[in-house]
Amino acid sequence: MNSKLTGFILLFYIFTLCQTDSAESIKVRDGFEATLFAGPELADDIYSMTLDANGRVVVSGRGYIRILHDNDGDGRADKAIQFARLDRGTMGMLFDGSHLWTVANRALLRYEDANRDGRADGPPQQFLRLANGEHGAHAIRKGPDGWLYLVGGNDTGFSPSQFNSPQTPLSKIEGGAIIRFSPDGKAFEALSCGFRNPYDFDFNWRGDLFTYDSDTERTFYLPWYTPTRLYHAAIGGHHGWRMPGYKRSWARPGYYADTVPDLYKVGRGSPTGVAVYSHRLIPKEMHDGMFILDWTFGNVWFYPMQPANASYQTSPQLFISPVGTDGFAPSDIEVGREGELYISIGGRGTKGSVFRVVPTQKNRNRPNIPPSTATPLGSVLNAPQPLAEWSRAQWQPLAKQIGAGRLVEAALNVSRKTKARVRAIEVLTEMFNGLDAETAAQLAKDGSLDIRARTAWAISRFPEKNATKLLTRLALDSEDYVRVKALEAMLHILPIDPSESTKWLKELQQNFNQTSIRVRLVSARLASKLPEPEWQKIDLEKLTTQGEVTAATAAIWRKPDTKIHANVARKLLSLISINQDANLNLDILRTIILALGDYNLERPSRESFTGYEIPFSLTEHPGLAEAIAIQIAPLMDTLHRDLHREAGRLLAMVNAQQPELVVELLNTITPETDPVDDFHKLIVTAKLPSTFPDTDLPRLADALMSLDTKLQSRGTRPKLNWTMRFVDIAQAHVGKQPELAKQLIAHDNFPTGSHLAYARLLSGEERIAAARRYLSAMKTNPEFVCSIDLIDLFDSLPVDTILPVLRKQWANLSIRPAILQRLAKHSMTEDRSLFLDALLSRDNNLANTALAVLKRTPASKEPSDWSLLVRKLKRECGTKGKASTRKEIAALLSAWSGHAFSEVKEKSNQPADLFDAWQPVFNWFSEAHPTIATAAADTGLIDAAKWETTLAKVDWGSGDLSKGRQLFVNRACQGCHSDSGALGPSLSGAAKRFSPEDLFRAILFPNRDISPLYQFNEYRLRNGDVHVGRTAFYAADGVVLRTGAGIVRLNQAEIVSQQTSRRSIMPEGLLEGLNESDLADLYQHLKSL
Repeated sequence: MNSKLTGFILLFYIFTLCQTDSAESIKVRDGFEATLFAGPELADDIYSMTLDANGRVVVSGRGYIRILHDNDGDGRADKAIQFARLDRGTMGMLFDGSHLWTVANRALLRYEDANRDGRADGPPQQFLRLANGEHGAHAIRKGPDGWLYLVGGNDTGFSPSQFNSPQTPLSKIEGGAIIRFSPDGKAFEALSCGFRNPYDFDFNWRGDLFTYDSDTERTFYLPWYTPTRLYHAAIGGHHGWRMPGYKRSWARPGYYADTVPDLYKVGRGSPTGVAVYSHRLIPKEMHDGMFILDWTFGNVWFYPMQPANASYQTSPQLFISPVGTDGFAPSDIEVGREGELYISIGGRGTKGSVFRVVPTQKNRNRPNIPPSTATPLGSVLNAPQPLAEWSRAQWQPLAKQIGAGRLVEAALNVSRKTKARVRAIEVLTEMFNGLDAETAAQLAKDGSLDIRARTAWAISRFPEKNATKLLTRLALDSEDYVRVKALEAMLHILPIDPSESTKWLKELQQNFNQTSIRVRLVSARLASKLPEPEWQKIDLEKLTTQGEVTAATAAIWRKPDTKIHANVARKLLSLISINQDANLNLDILRTIILALGDYNLERPSRESFTGYEIPFSLTEHPGLAEAIAIQIAPLMDTLHRDLHREAGRLLAMVNAQQPELVVELLNTITPETDPVDDFHKLIVTAKLPSTFPDTDLPRLADALMSLDTKLQSRGTRPKLNWTMRFVDIAQAHVGKQPELAKQLIAHDNFPTGSHLAYARLLSGEERIAAARRYLSAMKTNPEFVCSIDLIDLFDSLPVDTILPVLRKQWANLSIRPAILQRLAKHSMTEDRSLFLDALLSRDNNLANTALAVLKRTPASKEPSDWSLLVRKLKRECGTKGKASTRKEIAALLSAWSGHAFSEVKEKSNQPADLFDAWQPVFNWFSEAHPTIATAAADTGLIDAAKWETTLAKVDWGSGDLSKGRQLFVNRACQGCHSDSGALGPSLSGAAKRFSPEDLFRAILFPNRDISPLYQFNEYRLRNGDVHVGRTAFYAADGVVLRTGAGIVRLNQAEIVSQQTSRRSIMPEGLLEGLNESDLADLYQHLKSL
C-alpha cells in the first residue's frame, strides 16, 4: 500500500477515534452541541488559550505555543504551527496586533510577529519579573481603555516598586492581584488585591471586571475555610486573601467591613477559565453572562448577571459536565468570531484537546446579525466580543475611518440603545483621547445610569477642566453604581492634582454614610490617600455611625505602619449598641479587630489561634483589653451568626476574663449543631483564659470527640489540616485542664483516625491507655485502618501483643516499612517469608532492611526461597542496582544453597553487561531447579508495552467498589492521598479529569509529570540511600522528613546532598501483581472520590 495513503488512513482513524471519545466525555446543556476542534495530536496538555487577530485558536502547553489552523472551515483544526518554544508552557497570553504578550520564564514577555506569518520573529522582550506557574501570573486581557490587564496568584511576587504609575490605586498588595499596564509596557498600576489564585478574568459591557478565585481545600470544614468564589472585582479593593503559597489560608470573611464581598460562593474546585459572553449566537437570555471553568470536577458553569445596587446578583447553571471515561479537565475558554465557544482541556499531564461548542440550529439567537451593524458606525458600536483581538481587528479600522465626531453624536443620541452608547464612550476613550468637556457634561446628566457611570470612568482617563465638578455631582448620584464609578475616577485622578480633593470632601463624607459596602470601600480607599490637610478637614460630627466606621477604616489605612490604633479602637467601642442593627455592630467589631493589628499571621502561638489572637501586645495600652471585653460581651447574646462569631473572636483576641462565657459557649454545642461552628467555639474557649468547672469536663470531652463523628455523618472525612487543628485545640484545652485528657481517652467516640495525631502526643499512662484502645479497635473492627503513626503509638505496648496484629497487616503496603522495622528487631524465622517479600520491594530502604535481617536469620533450605534471591539479583542488574547489593545477595544465596559461585567480574554498570556477568548464577539456578525456574525469571523492570496492552483490555465499568477500596488501602495509596495524610494531591474528581488509561499511566510512571506543588526534598546519604519527602523540621543534628513511609530522621553527618527532587514521592511498582479485574475495581474506587 502507498505509504502516504497508509499515513492518511491512520491519521483519519486517530482523529475519528478522538472525535468519538470526545463526544462521550462530556454532557452539554440542552440546546447546545460540542465537537472536537483539535485533539491531543495537535496540542496536548493545554494550559492556556487565546485567539489571534484572524480568530485562530492559539494554545500553549509544556514547551510550546501553537496556532491551530482550520483551513477548510469545517470547524476542525487541520494543523498546528509552532509560534514559539518555551521551557514550560504559559498560563496566560494575549495577541495585541503583531505582538503576543505572555507570562513565562518568570517574566512578563512580549513576542513580535511583524510579518504576521504566525511565527515569532525571535526571542521575546522582557518587561516585568513575575513568577509563573500554578500560583503565579496568569491571564492577560486588553481592557476597554486600550491598556492591558493581568491577573496573578498569591505567589506571583508582585512588589510595590513594580507599580511605577503615580495613579496606581494600590501601592502595596496582599495575596494575588489584578494589575493594569500601558500598551508599551512602561507604566504599571495595581488595581485590586486579596485574591488567592484566580486563573482568568473578563470584562462585561459595563466595563466591570469579574474573576473566579480558588480555595484551600486542605482547610475544608475548618472555620476559616473559604470556598471557590466569584468576584465582581473592586478597584482599590482588598478581596480577603492575605497569605502567599498554598498551605495556609486565613482569608478575611466576605462580610468584613474592609473586604470586597463575593458574588457567589461556588464551593470546592479549581478555577481556571473565565469568559463573559458579548456575542450574539447563543440565546439572548444568556448574553452578558459569565462562563467559568472548574478543573477539579470537570465542570463548566454559566452565571447570568443581574445588576443589583452597585454590583450584581447571580446563581449557577451547569453548562457542561464530564461523563464516561475519557477525562475532561477544562483549562481555558474563549469566544470565537462566529459566537462559538472554544474550551481547552489539559494541565498537570492530562490529555489536551479543544472543543467547539455552539447552540443547536433551533436554539440559536435570531437575528444573529442585527440590521444596526450594516453601517460602519453600527459595526463599531455593535461589534461582537469587542475587546477580543479578532474583533478589534475588524472595528478599529472602521472607527478611525468614522472619526471622533460621529462617535460623539452616537454617545449623545438617547434614541440609541444604551449598550451602543456605552461602546461609543469606550471607543472615544481608547482611540480619541476621551470625552471633551462639553460632551462629558452632557453625558453626566444623562437619564441612563450606565451612561453616567461610563462617563465618570472616561473622565478619569482623560480629565478635562470640568472633571472635578462633574465627578462631585456624580459622586452624589441617586444610584450607588454611579457613585462607585465616580469615586473610582476620583481615586484615579487624585495623584494628578491632590489639592483638587478639597473641592469634593463634602461628597466624600456623604459617601462614608452609604449602606452600600462597595461605596464605602472605595470612599475609605480614596480618603486613605488624601493629603493630610484635606484629611483633617473631614467633619466627623456630620457622619452617621456607619460613616464613622468608614472613616475609622480610612484612618487605619492611612497609617499602615502603626501597630495598634488604640484611639480608633476606643472611639469605635463607643459606637456599639445592642439596640442597633446587628450588621452595623458587626462592621464596628471588625474594624476594632483591624485597629488592633488584625490576625496574627506571622507568629501565632498555635496555628488554630492565628485568627483568634492579635500580633501585638496591648500592655502599652492599659485598660483597652478590659474595655473591649466589657463592651463586646453583651453581643454574644445575638442570634446573628456572623456577629456572634466575630464577638467570640475578638474576646479571644484580648484574652477576656469571662468565666461564664466559656460555659455558655459549651452549652450551645449540641448533637445537632454544625461541627464548623462547634470548632470555632472550641477555639474561642481554648483561647480564653477561663477554665471549665470540673463537672463540665465530660461535656467538653463530648464536644471535642463529636467533631469528626458529625463530619462523617455528612459523608465526609476530616482533611489533614483539620486533624492537626483538632490536635491544636485538644492540646490547648488539656494544657489548661490536664484532667481532661483521661476524659478524652475514655470517651465512646475514641479512637478514630482523626484522634491519632493527638494520641501520639500523649505520654506516660495516658499514652499507654490510648494505645490499648486503638489496639482493641483494630482487633474488633476489621475495617479499622492501620497506619505508620498508629504503629508508632503501639510501641508503647508489649511486643508480644502487637506483632501478631502487625503480621496480619502485611498486605498493606503503606505500613509495610513500619511493620518490617518492628519485625526486624526480632529476626524470627516465622517471618522469613515477609522479609523475602520486602526484599523485592522497589523501596530501596525497605529492601535493604530486609536484606540485613535475612543475613542474620537462620539459612533457608527451601529452593523456593532461593528463587526470590535470584529475582532480587536480577533486579539489581538494572539501572538502579548497586554492586555492593549484588555481592551481598550472591553471598547469601551461596550460604543458603551451599553452592560456591565463581567470582563475578562486572565489565560495566550497563544492564546488558551486568546480566551477562551474572548469567552463570542464573543458569545454575535454572539447571538445578528447573521446576521453579520461572519464579526467578522476573527482572522487576516495568514493561511499558505490556502495561499498555493490559490497560487496553480492562473493562473499566465492571469493577467492584468495595474491592477497589481495599486495594486503595493495601497498595499504600491512602497513606499519601487520604484526607488524614495528604502528602500527595487530593484525588477528588481525578477520574473526571483523566481517562482511566491516563490515570493509571500516572500511577505506573509517577516521575513523568510532577506538579510543582508536589516536588519534595531529596536527600542523598553517604551509604547511597535516597530519601524523598517533605521536610517537617530541621533539628540540631539533622533533618526530620515526612515521607510516604512515615517520619524519617536523617543524621546531618550522613547527608551528602539536598535538592528539590525530580522524582515523585509515589514509588513505581504500586500496580505490580494486579490483573485487569483488579484495575477495574481500583478505578471504581477512584471514581467515587
